[in-house]
Amino acid sequence: MFDEGTSKWTFHKSAVSKVKVPDDRFQEKLKVDSKLRVALVVTGTDINLIPSSAGECDCNAGWTNENLPNGYLIQVGLISVYSITGACEAKLFGRKCVADTCIRNYDGSEDSLFLLTKSIACGYEVGWEFVEAVLTSKQTFSGFCKVINARYIRLSSPLKFMAANSFIRWWFAWASAMEIDFIEQCFSCGDNIRILAADGTKLGYTLKQASITPIETVTDTSTVHPTPTKRFDRTLITNRMCDNKPNERKQ
Repeated sequence: MFDEGTSKWTFHKSAVSKVKVPDDRFQEKLKVDSKLRVALVVTGTDINLIPSSAGECDCNAGWTNENLPNGYLIQVGLISVYSITGACEAKLFGRKCVADTCIRNYDGSEDSLFLLTKSIACGYEVGWEFVEAVLTSKQTFSGFCKVINARYIRLSSPLKFMAANSFIRWWFAWASAMEIDFIEQCFSCGDNIRILAADGTKLGYTLKQASITPIETVTDTSTVHPTPTKRFDRTLITNRMCDNKPNERKQ
């Protein structure tokens, strides 16, 4: 799920949504879309997810014309839409061009939604709320799902929040769709990197795998790297258990 060539996650490759997700949590479009989504869910208004008619189709016939101002719409099925206050079922549509030759599927980016499958659509705002919960209170995926589901119950949501395993799949697909480069260069190693740990993952080594050089050992090939701040400098501390004679302890 990690492309070493591009240094990016690929969890989103199998998702229905294909358009890149903006990495701005305070984007104006997201604010408008999330407010509208909350209002529709709370009031029980029918939600229709319809592909945009902007742009040209492959045959250049167009998605709409004077006789067909709304174009040809095809109902694909029902899909669960999740917001920060509740969830409900919505009608999912596809679009045909006026020549009836080209098809455009609903992506979700039109409404700041990310579609994991044709049955799960979740607002970008839910993904950002989880990010903020992790940063402020070290929230877990399962804990977050419990918090959101309790909110749904208090607000009489028509549907429960998705299961934790489904949310994990959705969140990683949504986050990877931002196409963020997660590899950062080490200030000490530069481009000459022998071992790399990415995405905040901790690598554990067994003693058999470890190669340790004592810090007091000096060789001709030793390289001294400058420390970024004084607090990282090595400090020599006198061992009060020993006198000037090596390998002898004070009585």
